[in-house]
Amino acid sequence: MPAEKHWQFVDTAADAHDSGAGVKMVTIHADGTWSQKVFLFGGNSGEGSDNVAIAEMIDFSDEDPKWERIDDLAMPAGQNNVVALPDGKLLVVGGRESGINSLHYQLYDPADGTRQDLIESPVPRHDHSTALLQPNGGVWIMGGNRVQLIGETQPERDLAVPVLAFYQPPYFFKGPRPVIEKAPDQIHYGQQFKLDVSDAGGEIASVALLRTGPITHNWARGNQYVKLPFIKEKNGKLSVTSPPIPGLVIAGDYLLFVVNEEGIPSVGKHLWLNLPKALRLRD
Repeated sequence: MPAEKHWQFVDTAADAHDSGAGVKMVTIHADGTWSQKVFLFGGNSGEGSDNVAIAEMIDFSDEDPKWERIDDLAMPAGQNNVVALPDGKLLVVGGRESGINSLHYQLYDPADGTRQDLIESPVPRHDHSTALLQPNGGVWIMGGNRVQLIGETQPERDLAVPVLAFYQPPYFFKGPRPVIEKAPDQIHYGQQFKLDVSDAGGEIASVALLRTGPITHNWARGNQYVKLPFIKEKNGKLSVTSPPIPGLVIAGDYLLFVVNEEGIPSVGKHLWLNLPKALRLRD
């Protein structure tokens, strides 16, 4: 109705997570239903408030969605990054609070909300830093503001942090990867598509799409992971069902991964998720 019912109250989070990292995780089931989970890490509740270590999630597909606390971050932090990995885990890096940099690399398991501390980086990452998943499943972690490291009065304060790190998640060291031998360059909503896969290291356990960007100001605006239903056929072929509607998974460029039972992903294949013809912009 005009001027009415434009929004509906759902629930109140433990924190506003302003300047905190966030990611959307979608699982599409074989019966056509799905879950839509949002994970938020750190940040604050507005100007003048302290950053927090609070991490929480909500599943908007629940009949009565509620925010649920998961393991806190290793320390309070805002201006951090989170990257969804092909195996469905979440890598949280960077951020700071009260002049103290979070150097922790933290791995979250969305299945139970637990946090695993990995390594510490010698390079602080916060505002204007970038964390970008690569097709081989590694993560480029780069950039950041030097002014927050050397002080306001230094002559080079407006320069960026000129260091790029390449992080290899634990699955780099588990064994041989499955291989996508053949995949389409484009897929369409609500349709099935075929993959030719060699199952090195074990049977294929999941197929996932990961959005490739855009990334700026240490947040990935389209940051989402999409798990697709599939059927195993003969001779290493998979029949995969693409997302049903644009409102659930937006159109654009994605990396497609297959992951075996050991949690080891293939190298990702770029593909384009196409809008239905009726929704495409015309010249």
